[in-house]
Amino acid sequence: MTPVNGKCSDNGLNADTLAALSSVDELAAAFDASIKRIKTLSFSFHQNTYLAGSTHTVKAEVFFRKPDMLKVKYTKPQRQEIYFFHGKLYTYIPSIKQATVQEYADFSSLLGVTASVLLSPDSFGILKDKFDLSIEDMALEAVPHDRKDFNRMIIQFHETTYFPAKTVVTAEHVRSVTFFGGYLSNPELDEEYFDFKPAGDVNVIYVD
Repeated sequence: MTPVNGKCSDNGLNADTLAALSSVDELAAAFDASIKRIKTLSFSFHQNTYLAGSTHTVKAEVFFRKPDMLKVKYTKPQRQEIYFFHGKLYTYIPSIKQATVQEYADFSSLLGVTASVLLSPDSFGILKDKFDLSIEDMALEAVPHDRKDFNRMIIQFHETTYFPAKTVVTAEHVRSVTFFGGYLSNPELDEEYFDFKPAGDVNVIYVD
């Protein structure tokens, strides 16, 4: 496996590459070329959402295998595991020994915009279709066309890789800041790792 949050000269976008990019199309082409070299990916994120004087925190580790296998292990606000495997979504809460299973067509809606871009086959094309994009100071500014969910998003990149380091999303009365790290490209993640197999006495509920 290859760590990609350190200095990797052959891993796609780095600080010099980003500085030389003069358009969003150039950034998209470089980003997509690098993502295509990845078969599996793992990373962690820490998100703080600020609303009405309170802070809501989400922490998780994400594991992905192309084209559509996903496992997310949440530690905050509660321990919870999500599996997406062959068109089925499994949600498991260890504290109450309960899991739900349902048919699910597209895993990308399970995560935020930035994580979805990292894991989607079209990757950067998703942003280009839904947002007005601009580049400034090694950061990508994305303004949604409809502004229904939020008003503005800034994606800051790691200085030595193309992967997002931080996103800031602003909406009416809400601000969300997410930090990404612990990236590993192409770790050994076989199919069985994404197949939910409850151990012990777990109440499994099937949802139509």
